Amino acid sequence: MRIMLIVISFFLLSACHKSEFTLKHSLVYCTESDPKSFNPQLADDYATLDATTHQLYNRLVKRNPITQKIIPDLATHWIENKKKNSITFFLRKNIAFHHTAYFYPTRNFNADDVIFSFNRMLSAKNPFHATSPLSDNYFFNHPFNNSIKQIIKINDYVITFVLKGKVQYFLDDLTENYNIILSKQYAQQLLAQGETQKIDYLPIGTGPYKFKNFSNDNLIRYQANTQYWQGKPSIDTLIYSITHQSIKRYAKFLSGQCDIITYPSPIQIKKISLNKNYTISSHVTSDVILLAFNTKHGALKNNNVRRILSHMINKKQILRSIFFDTTKATNSILSTHSWAFNPDLNHDNYRSKIPKKDLVLLYHNLSKPLIIVSPKKGAEFDPLFKKTAEIIKHDLTLIGVRSEIHILSSVALHNSLSTGNYDLLLMKLNGNNAHPIAMFKPLLSCDSNTAEGNAANWCQPNTQALLNGIINSSTFSQKKQKFDQLQMIIQTEHLYLPIAHIFRFHAMHNNISGIILNQTTGIDFFNAKIQGTR
Repeated sequence: MRIMLIVISFFLLSACHKSEFTLKHSLVYCTESDPKSFNPQLADDYATLDATTHQLYNRLVKRNPITQKIIPDLATHWIENKKKNSITFFLRKNIAFHHTAYFYPTRNFNADDVIFSFNRMLSAKNPFHATSPLSDNYFFNHPFNNSIKQIIKINDYVITFVLKGKVQYFLDDLTENYNIILSKQYAQQLLAQGETQKIDYLPIGTGPYKFKNFSNDNLIRYQANTQYWQGKPSIDTLIYSITHQSIKRYAKFLSGQCDIITYPSPIQIKKISLNKNYTISSHVTSDVILLAFNTKHGALKNNNVRRILSHMINKKQILRSIFFDTTKATNSILSTHSWAFNPDLNHDNYRSKIPKKDLVLLYHNLSKPLIIVSPKKGAEFDPLFKKTAEIIKHDLTLIGVRSEIHILSSVALHNSLSTGNYDLLLMKLNGNNAHPIAMFKPLLSCDSNTAEGNAANWCQPNTQALLNGIINSSTFSQKKQKFDQLQMIIQTEHLYLPIAHIFRFHAMHNNISGIILNQTTGIDFFNAKIQGTR
């Protein structure tokens, strides 16, 4: 009898598990990594953005994914004052927060929720400001500490932001992933319970889906928000199946266990594209693979040494041999679609031969092997970083420069960066934030140490003045000019060698439609539909 019960239970559980994945109105998204948080105020990796920004939350304003124009979201419209230093938002009414097993709201969204959401980022005195270990993230406080002077509640549905500068870039900033609106009432409940940390992993928002659970089998489950103000989504159950290995995601995709998969390998992309039942989508991202030169270590203190080494690295060979068609060659930290991109930068400066005088300079300075470090865990690029480092080592060997490759765990890499015990760092820079200051400040500011992003160990008064000037500039032309100068400094001082911008790939079954991928704020399943039978 006991054996029979076990067998029956097994088949019942199997049937439930199978039905959940094969229901007509469920969609399974197989992704490569776990979200760091269920709150995009704290993390901006793709896994976090995909799992949160468009599914769980709304912002005051957002960008039209096609035209890129700023359009209303939780605000119906807004008015700027004549001096252009304040902006008043008029809020939507009858917007419900999620009703879940752990929170049941008794009021709708209003101005108090907007004030709470921004004050959480702005005020260190807010009890939710440092409730998460991720709250010291650079993006948590960017950029509003330098732009918001005061937030004034006019009434429950009208709110004014008084600014330190001009309105011009404030609306742009509001479209970013971290400007989601949280529930103040939910926060008050957690504060009374002494469980403030739950605000970031048991999320409550106003978005089209509400969080159900994150189970031990690496499945995140969402349910359609039947009270969503733009209408109920077609997908009743949205499942994120976290599958770290590309080969396993591919197998699940072919078997029908996954409707969509992230980052198929180059070989898989080729095979999938030959099948008429599948679709491959690709988007150039702002994420960039680059090599950082430690300007405070050994021979690399000399800019001429950095120049010669950067000229010897064959970026085209790296892309051809390692990344195939999954990246786009670049000579800039910024992608070409960024408004701050400098078109006057020099193009690929690879040289197959080095002048004799430069070789003499190298041999005089390089008495020890160069230490090349790279993260051991880089999500979809784990093995590719090691192979890239090997090509760089080979290129340096051609001119007699010895080097050692150290592929390090996150802890070991942090220690190596903190102590300055490295010459070159091969890294991926996350460019999700559309405002370029979010990339340049960690890379170049004297306020940013090596572990926080300044892997070049660069701290110069003129560079710092440019960074500060960008934050305080009120006109577009002033900001653009300063960004042009920063990009020239990176190139002429050979601080970072940009190698390639990364494509973001998805493979999906042809019966899936309505998926929108926003390069800076993640994937959006609100309009997703599944046609026909599964």
